Amino acid sequence: MPKGNVKAGYSQKSVLMLEPTRAANTISAIVFGTLAAAVAIAALAYRQGSWPEAWTPQNFHPSEQTLLIVAGVAAFFMLLCLVGAIFNGTRWRTANQIKRLSTDARFSAAMPDTALPALRPSADPPPELAVTFVPPRKVPKIRVRLQRVTADANIVGHRPLHIVYLRLFDNQPRMRTFIQGAWREFGYVHLLRSATSVTRAELRTAKSSGDVSHLFVKNPAEFQTALAQLPREPTPKGRHTFKRLGPTTIKVRDPYGSYPVQGTLCHGGFWKEAVDMLLDRADLAVIDLSGYTDANEGTRYEVQRVVDRMPIERVVFLEDERSKNKFLEFELKRAWNSMLPTSPNRRPTPCTAVVFQTDRFQRSSTDTGSGQEQVHIRLIAQRRPSRRVVAAAQDRLERSGSMR
Repeated sequence: MPKGNVKAGYSQKSVLMLEPTRAANTISAIVFGTLAAAVAIAALAYRQGSWPEAWTPQNFHPSEQTLLIVAGVAAFFMLLCLVGAIFNGTRWRTANQIKRLSTDARFSAAMPDTALPALRPSADPPPELAVTFVPPRKVPKIRVRLQRVTADANIVGHRPLHIVYLRLFDNQPRMRTFIQGAWREFGYVHLLRSATSVTRAELRTAKSSGDVSHLFVKNPAEFQTALAQLPREPTPKGRHTFKRLGPTTIKVRDPYGSYPVQGTLCHGGFWKEAVDMLLDRADLAVIDLSGYTDANEGTRYEVQRVVDRMPIERVVFLEDERSKNKFLEFELKRAWNSMLPTSPNRRPTPCTAVVFQTDRFQRSSTDTGSGQEQVHIRLIAQRRPSRRVVAAAQDRLERSGSMR
């Protein structure tokens, strides 16, 4: 095991703060809607002469028309806040219901052990691991002509990959930018859906059917059936939307076409087995460590399973530009030193884990009118750099001879 302990720090998880959650949006809409209602009521009260004189500033004598305009604008803003609170509150409530249902033992015939095992050093030391961090400017350029994707060849003319994407469910920005990136140009993407991706319509349909458990995949047979339903034909070039992969609609533009994405909602008692089944199917496992801290036990378990089950040449780790490299290296080596005796990574030669940096933080500002600027930071997907990352990963995969 690595000596000592390395903390993640704020910068490691700062990406999680970029986009408000449904809960934050709901609470904000309620607060601002209440303030707008108070302004509207105050304007009407002042117009009708029922406003206390002690609360009236000196030399403050607005016209009745001005008071009506203020009340109308405030009422309109209050209405917008009400709509926002209802919409976001509904999605927030739906996500909470899905989380509760996903841990309901009634929906799983034979509940497996969902406890996450503690990482312990292997009795037989594994080979040495080097962790390499590759910034965007260091990724090799693509030397072949890009082509429209087909069922037989991806954008660089190689056979399409089956790519498994594992990440923090709470990392909304990275879920969006991964789908907006170039990964879908290289192969079929498989991922597990989070509770926040389930729409109200899906839950309502499941309830009306009389069996809410149909929302979840609960056993290997159901998962195999779901995997078999993945379309084989690529989607054409153009603009597309994904409404059931993340908490918000994801819009993309594919100039060369792309391969389908399969998101599966698994029951909480089945997700560990689902991860193993996905890894058995994968040519390439992509583990997004952006936002990851030592408190994210689910992602730590997935890292360990990848180390235990897949040759490291078939694994790509991702980070963002604010990730803490020392912490990520510590975590990867901790999982590496706890690998199972049956791991394909037990070999006489040293191994290398590659961590690519993808996406960028875009900073913008707006003038608030009071001499101060309001700063906005958003995570932006970069199609061309991510295309080079996937191409480099596929080249490494094919050079190693570890393709399935």
